Amino acid sequence: MLDVPKPQANPRKNQITAIQWLTDWYPMGKTSIESRLNISGKWGWMAMESVGFITLLYIMYTLPAELGLASLPWGNWTMAGCFVSRSPRPPSRTQSAS
Repeated sequence: MLDVPKPQANPRKNQITAIQWLTDWYPMGKTSIESRLNISGKWGWMAMESVGFITLLYIMYTLPAELGLASLPWGNWTMAGCFVSRSPRPPSRTQSAS
């Protein structure tokens, strides 16, 4: 059995978390502050989702050479294809019925 050291808690991180509970300002999301760097929801969603499948494709193409394999098994390519081609849609804006 490996003797793995336990991670130590960061007291500064705990202080920041406590401050966030006590303040109204929370700097998260596209509407937290006015900035020219804010992007619309659909573009932001697309940027967030693209990281996953680009990383997967990168690994699928570079892993065999790193491990000295000719190719990955067809099952790996099938699952990767299902993940990449799942055609997710950005969240739609629903209007309230009132």
